[in-house]
Amino acid sequence: MRITKLHPDEVDIDLSKVAALVADQFPQWAGLPLTPVKSSGTDNVMLRLGDDLVVRLPRILSAALSLAKELKCASMLGAQLPVPISVPLAEGVPGQATKKLALDQAHFVTHLHALDTSGGTAEELTSYCAFHPATRDAETRTAIASCEGPLDTAELTAAWDKVKRSNETSQPATWIHTDLQPGNLLVADGRPAGGRA
Repeated sequence: MRITKLHPDEVDIDLSKVAALVADQFPQWAGLPLTPVKSSGTDNVMLRLGDDLVVRLPRILSAALSLAKELKCASMLGAQLPVPISVPLAEGVPGQATKKLALDQAHFVTHLHALDTSGGTAEELTSYCAFHPATRDAETRTAIASCEGPLDTAELTAAWDKVKRSNETSQPATWIHTDLQPGNLLVADGRPAGGRA
């Protein structure tokens, strides 16, 4: 069963995959039934695990960043408050399939960039949203800052600074995908299975 998405950039959450993550990372809870919890919240998916536990999964990156802070603070504050609060028992990590998918996607993009462009017209080789990277400096730095925690923002900033200094005419033309985001990717069994240009 797949959880209905609420955001265009939301990750796919499938109960069978969540069950596999639980079994892999927390074998003591393997086999417990997972049941979606009805909620008006839009940042996280809540799944009852057995009778006494809840799995909380962020739908979007900003929710993942908030959840990381909450995991730390709940344990610290729980013992000091006069009323019991929910405290985390364990913190999971993304499954190996996610890393493999990212590596597969990087391989695809690298291969795309290496393809011969001699058959393309000037119009085809110019993105419909073509702009020099330097014109998007503020937005890009804000986006990089929002990734603090899950990603190495210093490394991302260094890569961005290198891209920003590039000269549009210093390299030969390259095929690119101008809208490489989850909604334009097809995935089967955790591996790329196609995409929409």
